[in-house]
Amino acid sequence: MASDPFLDRSESIAALHHLTGVSRRRTSWLSLDHHDVFVRDDGDVRLSDDKSPVRDGRLVARLMRDGPTYAIEAKDGARLWVNRKLVPRATLTHGDMIEFEEHGPLSRFERIGDRHPLRRSVPDIANDAIGYLRTSRQPLLRRLRRAAQTFAAEFATETTYAFRAAVIVALVLVAIFAYRQGGEIDALEGSLREAQLQRERIAASLVDAERRAITPADLTALREEVAGRLSTQRERLTALEARGDAAATVVARTEPAIAFIQGGWGFRDKESGRMLRQAVDEDGRPIVNLFGTPHLTLEGDGPVVERNFTGTGFLLAQQDAVLTNRHVAIPWEDDASAIASEESPLEAVMIRFIGYFSGTAEAIELTVLAVSDTSDLALLSAGHPWPDVQGLALSAEPPAPGTDLVAMGYPTGLRSLLARTSPAFLAELRAQEGIDFWTMGERVADAGGITPLASRGIVAQSAPDALLFDAETTHGGSGGPLMDLSGAVIGIQSAIIPDFGGSNIAIPAARIREFVSTANGGS
Repeated sequence: MASDPFLDRSESIAALHHLTGVSRRRTSWLSLDHHDVFVRDDGDVRLSDDKSPVRDGRLVARLMRDGPTYAIEAKDGARLWVNRKLVPRATLTHGDMIEFEEHGPLSRFERIGDRHPLRRSVPDIANDAIGYLRTSRQPLLRRLRRAAQTFAAEFATETTYAFRAAVIVALVLVAIFAYRQGGEIDALEGSLREAQLQRERIAASLVDAERRAITPADLTALREEVAGRLSTQRERLTALEARGDAAATVVARTEPAIAFIQGGWGFRDKESGRMLRQAVDEDGRPIVNLFGTPHLTLEGDGPVVERNFTGTGFLLAQQDAVLTNRHVAIPWEDDASAIASEESPLEAVMIRFIGYFSGTAEAIELTVLAVSDTSDLALLSAGHPWPDVQGLALSAEPPAPGTDLVAMGYPTGLRSLLARTSPAFLAELRAQEGIDFWTMGERVADAGGITPLASRGIVAQSAPDALLFDAETTHGGSGGPLMDLSGAVIGIQSAIIPDFGGSNIAIPAARIREFVSTANGGS
């Protein structure tokens, strides 16, 4: 073995520090001229002494004083390794690693003195772990696991209390500093990440909107697709008129007061006021990534990102205002791409908001007067020219279940309007270049095609906050009136139930009256 600089210090104390087996982390002190080493069947290491002789286990080695240190000798045919070398006998120095038997426990010989104090230092603990890794003949993964466990356990129990306290204080200070720095960094990264995620959502939703937009190539298929549904609607309307003049009178009288609403909204930077746009190259072509998603930016002069929607509204009697749904007046509230935290640099804004009334060719600019915080209701102010028609009056009494009703509106928006036009008109649209959401509306209005659809049904359920009805409608019909056969508005269409065909939800006239009164400054 290597020379030990402490062999001449007779006052040093010797010990075996056990690293593995059931004796792990236990220390056996050496004080006699010789100690017999026994290993039990469970791997426990025991040393004989004058007071408590070992009565079980196999004798594997003897430790004998050799000056200020000890020598170790294998006994009874046992195999003994010192520092991974198979030896019959060896003189031990501080730090020698002893392995008893083929699969026996591993122990470290230690001499406690001035150089190696009783309380173990971190280097000693680390040396134990490293020594075990180097000398043990166990598989590598098992050695790594045991070395890590031993280091952690001895670091927590064998170092001085002052050292452990200093480490804890240092870790706490580092954690506080990291927490404060991390909070500032997280806030900055969160704001940037939120803006980036919002742009990605907007870009993805823009691709989806473009995919669903009506193009000239879609018009023929659209007419064929919707024609069947429209013929059914016409048959229903014909049947409705045949059943009585009252329903036909309601349709004819209320049709001019029903507005077809078109809107477009986008995103604006809160600080600069610039609109979010599609990035374009030098030739003005949109820049997209490998997945076809457009690149969005606040710089440049590319086209503004715009989300389009349609809805329905109707004139209220004696109000000079258009009633519709809150989700029509503020469409971004239910759009996942617009959802952002207050820290987001982008905000949703309306770009264009217009309405067409039946029989008119000129669009009327709309602005939001008031929205309800408790119901899906909104009041819109209309610019000139104000339609010279009579508004619809609200019913004074709630309808009873089974009450006949007429639903009016523009379900499916432009699709149903285009499907009701002539083949010549569709052919003309297909031939026109640059046709888009807005120009389609203008062309339909010029051709006198802005007329609402009517469907008949009954009130399935009447409650203070909602009406359930079965008249046919779908997206785009939101904001349209429900009327009884006297022409009084009993509710406003608000939502559909996709999984329960023929069932839709409306807000009762009583709630409309409360909202209008509040919007006008009433109690």
